[in-house]
Amino acid sequence: MTKITSAIILTLILACYVLSSFYINTVKADATFSVRIIDSMTGEDLNGINLKATWGSNMENQRTTFSDMGTVVLENIDNNYAGDILLSATDDTGRYVAKNELVHVAFQEWVTTTANAELKLERAKPLSSSYSGTYIKSFIQDRDVLYYQETAYIVLGLVYPYGTAVINVQVPDTMRVYGAGVIPMEGSSSKNVVIRIQNNQYSHFSERITGNISLLESYTYSVLETVPITLSIEPSWGYDPTTLSVKLIDAVSKESLSGRVMAWWGSNFNNFEVGWVNSGGQATFNLGAYPNGKVMLKIEDAYGYYYSTTKEVVMTENSIITTVELERNQNYPQDTSPSVNPWVWVGIVSLLLGLAIVGFTVYKSRKKHS
Repeated sequence: MTKITSAIILTLILACYVLSSFYINTVKADATFSVRIIDSMTGEDLNGINLKATWGSNMENQRTTFSDMGTVVLENIDNNYAGDILLSATDDTGRYVAKNELVHVAFQEWVTTTANAELKLERAKPLSSSYSGTYIKSFIQDRDVLYYQETAYIVLGLVYPYGTAVINVQVPDTMRVYGAGVIPMEGSSSKNVVIRIQNNQYSHFSERITGNISLLESYTYSVLETVPITLSIEPSWGYDPTTLSVKLIDAVSKESLSGRVMAWWGSNFNNFEVGWVNSGGQATFNLGAYPNGKVMLKIEDAYGYYYSTTKEVVMTENSIITTVELERNQNYPQDTSPSVNPWVWVGIVSLLLGLAIVGFTVYKSRKKHS
C-alpha cells in the first residue's frame, strides 16, 4: 500500500468521524426544564415573574429569565444531569412574596430529557373572604375591575356532603364563565372551587354589573345558597389601541440612552412585556383596550452604567410618550465607549509579526540571489 493510498484512507476515516460526531451532536437534544408559575390561591398563570434557576454539582450553573404565558422554559441543560435545581422567584411589582424552592430532576440521554415543575406564589396582600354561609363557607374575589378580555377569579370554599355539587353563575351574556356547572366533590365534603369570569363586553362606557353565584341541590336543582357578585367593566369600544412609548435620557446631559424596559399593566398587572430602547429611539408597548389604566415600568441600562429605576404611568384615552431620566452609576467609569476585545490585539500583533517574517524571508532570498 502506497503512502498516498494510506493518506487517502486516513483522510476518509477522519472525515467519517467528524461527520458522525456532527450528526450525533445535531440530533442529540439537550434537556429542557419547564416551570409553571401560578397564584397559590386562584391558580392563575403569572407573567413578569423573575425566575433564577441554579444547578450543577457545585451549583455552578445559573439562568435568569421572566415568566411569559405563566411559564419559564430553561433549555440547554446537560441531558445527563441528575440532581437539584434551585428555583428563586421574585416579583418586581411587589404583588407576590419571593420564594425559593428546590426541585430534583433526573435527566438521562435518549430516555428522559424533559422535566416540569410548578411554583405557587403567595400574594403580598392575602385575599380575604367576603362571605361565610352554610354551604358556601368562603367567597374570595381576586379583583373588582375588568378591562376588555380580562378574567376575574372567584374561589368558593364549599361544604357539601353529597357526591356532586352544582354551581350556577348568573351574569350578563357578554361575560364568559368557566369552572361552573356540576362539581364532583371527589369523596370529600369540602372543596375549593375556582370560577373564572371573562369580560367580553365591547362598549364605550364604564359600567357596574351585578350577578349571582348559587349552589344548587344536585337532584332537584333547587337553590341552596346564593352569593351576589359585582364587577366594574372598563370601556373598550371607540378607542384606538392604547400604546405607551418610553424614551430614556441621561438625567444630566439629556442625551438619549439605550436600555431595557419592562412593563406591567392590567387590572392586576399580569400583562407583561419586555422592550428594548436603541440609542436615540424608544420602546413602544401595545396595551390594547386600556384607557385610563396604570402601567408599571422598570428600566435598566444594559451595561450597568446607570441605576435602574421604576415609574408608574397613568394612561389616557390617547396613546402617550413618557420620558424617563436615568442617573449615572458612580461606581462605573464615565467613559461608556466599548473596550476592544484583547483577542483583537492578539490578532493584530500576530498579523504584524507574520508580515515581518514574510518580509524578512523575501529580503534574505533576494540578498542570496543578488
